[in-house]
Amino acid sequence: MTTRDLYDVLGVPGTAEQDTIKKAYRKLARKYHPDVNASDPSAQQKFQEVSAAYEVLSDPRRRALYDEFGHDSMRQGFDPEQARAYKSWSQAGGHAGAGYGGGVPPGFGGFGGFDADDFLRDLFGSRGRGARSGPARGSDVRAALEIDFQTAALGGVRTISFGSGRDVQVRIPSGARDGETLRLRGQGAPGPGGGPAGDLLLALSVQPHELFSREELDLFIDVPLTLIEAVRGARVEVPTLDGSVTVKIPPGSQTGNKLRLKGKGIQRGSDRAGDLYVRLQVHAPRTIDEETLERLERAYAGAHPRDRWGARQAARA
Repeated sequence: MTTRDLYDVLGVPGTAEQDTIKKAYRKLARKYHPDVNASDPSAQQKFQEVSAAYEVLSDPRRRALYDEFGHDSMRQGFDPEQARAYKSWSQAGGHAGAGYGGGVPPGFGGFGGFDADDFLRDLFGSRGRGARSGPARGSDVRAALEIDFQTAALGGVRTISFGSGRDVQVRIPSGARDGETLRLRGQGAPGPGGGPAGDLLLALSVQPHELFSREELDLFIDVPLTLIEAVRGARVEVPTLDGSVTVKIPPGSQTGNKLRLKGKGIQRGSDRAGDLYVRLQVHAPRTIDEETLERLERAYAGAHPRDRWGARQAARA
């Protein structure tokens, strides 16, 4: 576990918004990704440090605990209620000296005296001095997994190969998001003394799509139209995640008009599927003869697109 301040690791202030934290993580993850730093052994460590920081700060609950308790909140088995009880006891006059001789924290007395080792174990998920050895849980392992846009949207199975020769199959849920962390329980480091294995934490990096963009569960696609198609209206084949559909373009369509294809977005679990928004982009021809230009100019008579500018200025006068 890193001992550096998590905000310093990502290079953001403690008041940073979630979007700022996500952008900082993505920038650093690309910089230190093992695939682009094969000859730099330190890059893997930096990448893991960045991923670990983002895992905590991207989760509102874990971030709040980190802001309150610092790195102690990241320890396995950490109990925030016990930590608050100890803090309250300490501020009320207790002393955290050797053996906590200043008194017994509230809620820990009445059982034959106070055992500092037991308290530390309950508070931080580890034993104090003189603890008995035995099976312990293995460490979590963090890694990055880059997936294509289609797999993130529809789900799929990917195989990760580790240097030890171990292969792990990863099931990507439909609707997976860029920066999301998948937890594969029991796929981390083996536990000392025969204890249970830790978990494998995979930070997802979703590649952009050449046609689609995404906002939550909704998809967006820009559809180019000829000037004739925009004026007359047309039927256009538009790609979706599961094949093409025919979309009716209404006559007189303009650049920026949007058509909604309900339920053609992304499905995530039992959530309602998102929608696909078709954004129209009208393209004028690069060259056109003068006779046709004159006819087009006449078509704008009384309906020039900038006429409304003058109407607005007149209304303000």
